[in-house]
Amino acid sequence: MLNASYDRKIQRARKQLRHVPRFKVSGRVVASSRNLVYAALPGAAVGDTVAIARRTLSPLPALVTGFENHTAALSPFGNLEEIAPGAAVEMLPQPIGNLSHNVSLGTIIDCFCRELPHAQESTQFPHYEQSTQREPICPLSRPPIDQQYLTGIRAVDALVPIGVGQRISVIAPPGVGKSTLLLMLAGAKTTTVNIFALIGERGREVRELIEQADALSIRSTSIFVVSTADEPAACRLRAAQTAMSLAEHYRSQGRDVMLSVDSLTRLARAWREVGLASGEPPTRKGFPPSVFAELPKLIERAGRTEQGSITAFYSLLKSESIDDDPIVEEVKSLTDGHLELSPKRAERGCYPAIDICRSISRVSRRLMSEQQLHAAQTVISAAARLESDRDLALLGSPDAELKRLLSHEHNIDLFLNQKAEEKSSHRETQQHLSQLASLLSGANAAA
Repeated sequence: MLNASYDRKIQRARKQLRHVPRFKVSGRVVASSRNLVYAALPGAAVGDTVAIARRTLSPLPALVTGFENHTAALSPFGNLEEIAPGAAVEMLPQPIGNLSHNVSLGTIIDCFCRELPHAQESTQFPHYEQSTQREPICPLSRPPIDQQYLTGIRAVDALVPIGVGQRISVIAPPGVGKSTLLLMLAGAKTTTVNIFALIGERGREVRELIEQADALSIRSTSIFVVSTADEPAACRLRAAQTAMSLAEHYRSQGRDVMLSVDSLTRLARAWREVGLASGEPPTRKGFPPSVFAELPKLIERAGRTEQGSITAFYSLLKSESIDDDPIVEEVKSLTDGHLELSPKRAERGCYPAIDICRSISRVSRRLMSEQQLHAAQTVISAAARLESDRDLALLGSPDAELKRLLSHEHNIDLFLNQKAEEKSSHRETQQHLSQLASLLSGANAAA
C-alpha cells in the first residue's frame, strides 16, 4: 500500500516536470499592433504562454500563436496598456489554464478558472497538469448513440430526438430565444453536470442567463465559463477550450455531461481575429483557413466514450439575408444534427421557436420506433404543408385537405409551444404526439 502511494507521487511529479523548461526563455518586445505583440523570443514554441512586463501594471500573459522570421507573434490575454518597446518577455514555467478538479459546480469562472466577480483582483494564474488542447476521441472507441437525451421539450423529444453523446448545432438569428432554449436543454435529467461556455456575450446578458438558470433550478449542477465581447480574442478562445476541458474531466469520471457553447459564431470570429493578425490570408467570407481547421478539433472532442458522455450544443448566429454563411454550413456538416429556430414563429409568440421542418437529428432512427417515426413524420409533413400553402388556404383555395390542416394548426401550435419552466415527461410527450398524428391523419383521410 505504501509503495503504491509513492508510485502515485512519483508519477505526479514526473507530469509536473514535463512542463518545466530546461532553460529560461526570455526576450524583448520589438513591435506591437492592435491585437498582437511581436517579440524576439528564441526557444519559444507555438502554444507556449509568456508574461510581458509592463511599466506599473502586473505582467500581461500572452499566448505564442506564430512566428515571422525570428520574431514570435503573441496574442495577449488583456489590453496592451503600458507595453513599451524593449519590454521584457519571459516564458511562464508552466502553461496557464484550468484546474478542473478544483472547479466546483455552481460557480462562474473566467477563461483562467478564476471565480467571478473577483477574478481580476488576482494576478496569479492557476496551473494545470493537462493541456486544454487535447486530441479528439479515437473514432473506433466511440460507442454507438442508442440512449435518448430526454429534454422535457415536446418539439425536441418527439420530432427531433437527441441522443446521449450527440453533437447538435442550434441555429438562429439574434433575439429568437436561442439562449433560453439552451437553458431548457440543460434541464434534462439525463445529465448530471452542465457546462456553459458564454463566448462573446454582452455583459448584461450574462447575468440574465445566470438568473434564468437559477429560476430553472439548474445553477447548482452547472459551471459557467464566461468571456464577454469586450475581452481579447485570446480570452474568448481559451474560454471555449477551458469549458471543453472541464466537460472532458467530468466525462472521465463516468459522468454524463451537457456542454453548451454560446456561441460558436463568436468563437470563429475570435479565431479569425487571431489568424488575420498573424498574417493568414482571408479565404471564405474573410475567414482564414485556420478557422476551418480548428472547428472540427473542438467539435470532435465531445461525444460518448466507455467512461461517460458529453452531449454538446453549439449555437450559431445566422442572418436571414445570408444563405451561404460558411461557418453555419461547416458546423452543420460536422455535427450530428441541428435545431433551427424560426423568426416567423417567434413573431407569432410561439416558443421555443423551433422550426421542425428544417431541424434534423441524424440518429433519430436509432432512438425511435417505427410507430413513433411515422407519427413524427405526419406532424412534420402537416407543418411543412401549412408553411408553404397557408396563404392559398387563407385566399380561399378549394383544396379540402389544406383547409382541414389549417383548422388543426392550433393543435400543432399547442403541441409545440412550451414555457421555459414547463417539462413534459417522455410518456406524456409520446401520448400527445400519437393523438396529434391521429388527428392529422384523420384530416387527411377525410379529405
